[in-house]
Amino acid sequence: EPTFHRYRMDTIGKLKMGNNIFVGAMADVFGEWVPDQWIEEIFTVCLEHDEHNYLFLTKNPQRYIQLAEAGKLPQQGNFWYGTTVTRPDQQYAWFEPGTYNWFLSIEPIQEDFGTFGAAGEATPPWIIVGAETGQQKNKTIPQAEWVQHILEFSQAHGSKVFLKNNLAPYFAGDLVQDFPFSYPPKNLG
Repeated sequence: EPTFHRYRMDTIGKLKMGNNIFVGAMADVFGEWVPDQWIEEIFTVCLEHDEHNYLFLTKNPQRYIQLAEAGKLPQQGNFWYGTTVTRPDQQYAWFEPGTYNWFLSIEPIQEDFGTFGAAGEATPPWIIVGAETGQQKNKTIPQAEWVQHILEFSQAHGSKVFLKNNLAPYFAGDLVQDFPFSYPPKNLG
């Protein structure tokens, strides 16, 4: 049963300086089982503390679109909306430049992405890439060329890339770890 831990909402106000905050790191805040009211309460707290960057991540990207169409998805410069994908054929939320900040989290990368999206879709401003973790015997081992293709794509399209440290055993190149925003974040108030 989903549970909203409201007592944790004051944690943000206790932080002394701007931080990058991964909202709901162990949950999918945008899952279809989460009421809009809960999401709106989370947004309200984040909007009250605009000294931080907020990273949201979901496997349910259609929820972003529904909230945006309803006028409930904040467009602040310090809000970043990510979609988790593992294969290039998976749906992700993309937004036109100048509307919402968005990114792809390709973790675990399970095949070569080559390029992203269908014709006419916007290019991801930020791409995070990571390997599969854990000790399972059937885990996908990322190929160096998969990572290289993402780096080439990002360079050609002006996307920032963050390669997670868990790729180091599989990729001999530099682990590019760029952010598309400042850290610590600038106060947008």
